[in-house]
Amino acid sequence: METNNQNNPVLNQEPMMQYHTGEPQALPMMGFWESVRICFRKYFDFKGRARRSEYWWYFLFSVVACLIWALFGTLLLALPVGMAVQHVSGNETAGLTTMIIILCIPLLFLVLPSVSVQVRRLHDTGRSGWWMVASIILEIVAAALPFALFGSDAIDFDFMEEFSRSFELSTAAGVADVGLTIATNAMSIILIVFSIFDSHKTENKYGPSPKYQQETNVCLES
Repeated sequence: METNNQNNPVLNQEPMMQYHTGEPQALPMMGFWESVRICFRKYFDFKGRARRSEYWWYFLFSVVACLIWALFGTLLLALPVGMAVQHVSGNETAGLTTMIIILCIPLLFLVLPSVSVQVRRLHDTGRSGWWMVASIILEIVAAALPFALFGSDAIDFDFMEEFSRSFELSTAAGVADVGLTIATNAMSIILIVFSIFDSHKTENKYGPSPKYQQETNVCLES
């Protein structure tokens, strides 16, 4: 038996089409707590895009959180525990190491969201997240080089003093360290500059724009 579709309003409605008109419209700026909430929700998310307000509000949150913890964490927890460890062990280095560990562990929870939002911010400007990977590699190499060359003596090693002396091994290491430091700082500046750029107004290969929305009109197809 054939079904009569003449009176069915869904099946009989005319085809509709969408088209975009005008410039993409910017959404309202993301708020402070909204940014922090999103960054922690996307803790392990290195895909997609992040607008400027999301990145910079979380950056501000991280700086304030580090300062607060450095002050109150030191006075209320790290210093008392470190002094107790030093008193029990009789080793000043053990007490100092304990303080550093206590201060660093909570701050490590802020690192990964910082990296992921930086990668998404790069994506938002059309750039690869490998810029962030290159920056991390440079920082690791710059930090590890003195210890790889001089072991524990690297703590008291004055590279700038050696840099002004003869071209011995120590001075060559000093030149390498200075070069890496310059490269690391330059990369940090590059990432900051990239993070200042506005979002791409349209979809790029990393996804749709989190800031701009294209105005959409709907009409009946003739």
